[in-house]
Amino acid sequence: MKVELNIMSSLIGSKNIESDFDLLFNKYPEIRKCLPLLIAVREKEIKVIDNGKN
Repeated sequence: MKVELNIMSSLIGSKNIESDFDLLFNKYPEIRKCLPLLIAVREKEIKVIDNGKN
């Protein structure tokens, strides 16, 4: 998970964090596994809404 966290750290100081996150997520989908750690969620499953879809 160290590599994924380093990828996410590239967002620090971003002027447009949402679009930069989208670009990172599309290029490196494996960063998904570090999201619970970053948002302090203890559950294994996180529901995400994508373009209005469940």
